[in-house]
Amino acid sequence: MVSAEPGHGRVGELRRGAGVVADLLAIEGETDDLPAFASWELEPATVTALDRLSVGDPVLRWSVLAAAAAVVLRRLGATVAVPVLTGEPLEARASVLLTPPPGAGFGAWVDEVRVAAAAACSPGGTEFPEGRAPLAVGRTAAASVVLDLDDTWLCAESAEAPAYQLEYFVDGVAAVLRDGLADSGVPLAFLGVLDERMRRPALTEFTRPCPGAA
Repeated sequence: MVSAEPGHGRVGELRRGAGVVADLLAIEGETDDLPAFASWELEPATVTALDRLSVGDPVLRWSVLAAAAAVVLRRLGATVAVPVLTGEPLEARASVLLTPPPGAGFGAWVDEVRVAAAAACSPGGTEFPEGRAPLAVGRTAAASVVLDLDDTWLCAESAEAPAYQLEYFVDGVAAVLRDGLADSGVPLAFLGVLDERMRRPALTEFTRPCPGAA
């Protein structure tokens, strides 16, 4: 389930989802510490599959990353729709609410995200830079985790979230990209996410129905 920038009735969903993401990623608000970073070099096969799927379309490339990030957040325990913020500049970003359907294939899920992302970006507003796919998740523009994907590297940065949490998040997103791009028909619930230590509790949370889900 996806939704573009919401009207008045969706403001509550945005706030709930942002709060859940902030809790899951331990985003604590402003700190005096230096920003934390985490990165992962994608495997050559993943890079090739991503380039083939996105075919030079920056919106589609962003959608692949956003789709993977939403799956990981669901696995970590997000039982509500999570807002993922599009393009750059991030200060002028638009929000897309994402609820990954466990039975859908990764390719079909990416298509849903792409449609919502395109609808969220009005002409002359948010832009998707060529060759990169920046997005953000979190409570506010200042308190968020920024994910960026260039040709071969997946990177995360946050001034508020701890480095270990960024590492778990980036590792999980890289795993979803690897497995989802290798076989786009595999249901989201079967994609490998995180390490064995976190796999069991994460899978339990992912397969639990979202409140209000049909």
